[in-house]
Amino acid sequence: MNANLANIQREIRTIWIQKFWTKPNNLWALKVLISIALLLIPCVALGYNGIGATLALGVVAMALSETDVHPRGKLKAILLTYLIFVLVAAGVELLRPHPLGFGIGLAVFTFSFTILGGINARFQGITYGSLLISIYVMLGAGLGNPWYFQPIVMPIGGLIYAILSLAIAYTNPWRLLEEQMSFGFTRISEYVTLKATLFPSDTKEQKEIRNQLAQKNIEVSQKINQIKNDLYSYGAESSEASLPHLAEYFNRWYLLQEIQRRATSSHEEYDILSENSENQELITGLGQLMKEIGIAIQTYADSILTETEYEHPTSLIWTKKALTELFKLHKESAQTPALSLLFTNISKLEEILSNLDAKHLDTVPSKSEFKAKKAGVSLKKLLHPKHLRFRHAIRLTVCLVAGYALKYYFNFEKGDWILLTSLLVLQQTYSATKQRIIHRIIGTIVGVILGISVAHMISSVTGQIVILLLSAYIFFKYVRTFYTVAVVFITTFVLEIFDILGNSGVLLMQPRLIDTLIGAALTYISIRFLWPDWSYKQLPALLQTAVVRNKRFFDSIYKNDIDYNTYLHYQRTANNADNDLTQAWRGMSFEPKRKQKSLDAAYDFTYLNHSLLSYISAFGTHHFNQELSADKIQFCERISEILEAIQQHHNFNEAAFERITEKSRLLLCELETFKKTSSKESSIVLFNIARISNELLLQTQKVS
Repeated sequence: MNANLANIQREIRTIWIQKFWTKPNNLWALKVLISIALLLIPCVALGYNGIGATLALGVVAMALSETDVHPRGKLKAILLTYLIFVLVAAGVELLRPHPLGFGIGLAVFTFSFTILGGINARFQGITYGSLLISIYVMLGAGLGNPWYFQPIVMPIGGLIYAILSLAIAYTNPWRLLEEQMSFGFTRISEYVTLKATLFPSDTKEQKEIRNQLAQKNIEVSQKINQIKNDLYSYGAESSEASLPHLAEYFNRWYLLQEIQRRATSSHEEYDILSENSENQELITGLGQLMKEIGIAIQTYADSILTETEYEHPTSLIWTKKALTELFKLHKESAQTPALSLLFTNISKLEEILSNLDAKHLDTVPSKSEFKAKKAGVSLKKLLHPKHLRFRHAIRLTVCLVAGYALKYYFNFEKGDWILLTSLLVLQQTYSATKQRIIHRIIGTIVGVILGISVAHMISSVTGQIVILLLSAYIFFKYVRTFYTVAVVFITTFVLEIFDILGNSGVLLMQPRLIDTLIGAALTYISIRFLWPDWSYKQLPALLQTAVVRNKRFFDSIYKNDIDYNTYLHYQRTANNADNDLTQAWRGMSFEPKRKQKSLDAAYDFTYLNHSLLSYISAFGTHHFNQELSADKIQFCERISEILEAIQQHHNFNEAAFERITEKSRLLLCELETFKKTSSKESSIVLFNIARISNELLLQTQKVS
């Protein structure tokens, strides 16, 4: 009996770890499910359906407001959010009978809270949740309850969820930071695994793979930046005694950036290397080694979540040894030096993973430094008409006020869904909004069909509660990763909420679909015609920033005059600028055809800049903190001069352009000779940096 009980306990623990503890989105969804179940089931059982459904909506609003990762910061955010939820809900109820006053209040509230949300992550979560709960209160109004019912009950639902979430946070205070760390290593694992498919590959395959790699690198860089913010949030909220422990997480963050730099490095044009049949065995081996590295990084990511010791894969060690012997057999091949550079870089990744205890940082910043760096964007900057947040606030205000006016003028029964749609789909850019609109419409249509079908099959209250809980779980599981699926199940969730409130869920599905289409149309009109930020207008400035930061990153390597912290900062900012450029180019493909000006040129600039960054990363991988020979430093200075010319190309006349392009051509010729007369391995990357710089220079000349 005891043995059977122990087996059951082990099985439950295994399921818990595999399905929830190592799957943060699943755990988040489970917290929401438990909170709703604890509130809804007793209320419905006692006949208080309205209270149960209102509490459930409060849970959803609070869960979508969560941002802080440190328990102390989370507690502050919860108290502030609860207070604002009460005030906002009361304001909606008190102003609702006065349409003009409500419209004015809605405009002021929407604009001011959207602006405040741009200050930092905490305010972004709180203000978004407050906007959301205001519309939930509008949806729940008119059901015969006194004005104070929703302002009391709905925030309590959010508070119950917050208490559960806070209890888990205090049980394991470092857990949320570990989740972000694990996500970061998972993203870089995916990048490395995808990059392995380049070996071997042809030119056509390379183009597609590199496009995918650029998108993956955006995800990696975004996660690195988020971890940075979380680290400083932890530092600002932590006690002095816990700061030394924070150093472990800083070291993981540095490790993640080290892996990113090596993973994104390029040493040679791999399609050209793949064309040589003599290289096939080596290139295939390099691809296999990278796959093994990707698996090892994912293993490390999993170990962070499970808080277990990382076990370095034996298969990775064997693959590296086999490839080392293979390189010895091919050492006389003409292209072996280029492949050796790549092998050295990948081998270093294996060494890093086999020695994870190595420290990059002995101490962390002081409390005052943490608090200073945690500061967000100033209101003065946010209130400038050119700031994206200001324009987003104007658009959202117009959408919500226009949606309310349509609801009031045409007396839509549940026209508040127009406002809800606008709030959920309107993003700061045209491309992101357009994608959200498509996902929202498809998800709502499928959700309506699914919800009505389920409602006809399951009419009991017990069945409705089960579907509601399941829908809430699936929504939160996918809302961050698969928005269309999330919309499907939030639609079925809403249907069951209104069925529990008054058996009216199915009747409201048709108005919900119509209101969703109206809200989507309002959103599209606002992003299309109200201060549209077309990508082609942003590209010149983004390219300028990208080249400036690439040059700074490159200069810091050969000048050897900065510390490791500053070096990583330059690496991060170069990656961020490259990602902004890539996202702008990708955004052009979603914009109207008339606005896709110079799309091919934009792609060329984006591709060349990303290639330049990859070669500079490789240069840093091999030469950061090392003394270079005088001739190499001279070559670097001349390359830096070319990069400076790219930045200043708009100031050049035709004669000046000819002089600088001639200098660039001569530099390439000299580097070509240098490759033949010196150690090939030490000059390959430098030549490729010069080659891409020259191509960028010529590209700017074409569009000048």
